[in-house]
Amino acid sequence: MKRKLMSVVIALLPALIVFTIVASSSTPTQAASVDVSARAASASTLLLSDDFDYGTSAMSLTTASGGKWVAHSGAGNGPVQYITTSLAMPGYGSSGVGGAATVSTAGSEDVNRSFITQTTGTVYFAALVNVSAAGTGDYFLHLKDAGISNFRARVFTKNDVGVLRFGLSTTGTATYSTAAFSYTTTYLVVSKYTVNTGDTALYV
Repeated sequence: MKRKLMSVVIALLPALIVFTIVASSSTPTQAASVDVSARAASASTLLLSDDFDYGTSAMSLTTASGGKWVAHSGAGNGPVQYITTSLAMPGYGSSGVGGAATVSTAGSEDVNRSFITQTTGTVYFAALVNVSAAGTGDYFLHLKDAGISNFRARVFTKNDVGVLRFGLSTTGTATYSTAAFSYTTTYLVVSKYTVNTGDTALYV
């Protein structure tokens, strides 16, 4: 990975993912009296978007994307797969567009797409996710900057006595939601990472 890039990484989870990364950089530059939603909208820049619209043949994601997605570790686990079936959610702009990426409980290699490094402000990324099974805690999506283990806003799932839980971590151990989620159900997952402070949040 080039030093001046940040990446979004898909890894290790049994899920279908429609990865419309809506990663936006938002730097508050206006007076505090300005409406918060208006301020955020005026300062946002789309950094990367991917609807997984890679044709009508299922194959590895790195091959299907023509090199847009690049494998960087875990090759022995087998490739992340591209399938032609998409996920959908009413009212979501990228709903039902293109295909999806799949990862497995047996393990999948780590793949990434890069975008220009953000040195200030807040970065958001979003994906439609449908989980069919989960283990004791596996991550499947995160940001990463230069360095071997500089993970940011790592999104996890785990099985909790038959209930699906989503979690978030920046370093190692994830903090999981107390909310109960269902398997084989499509959710919109949105992560927030503040570059200057390292603060993170997860919305499902």
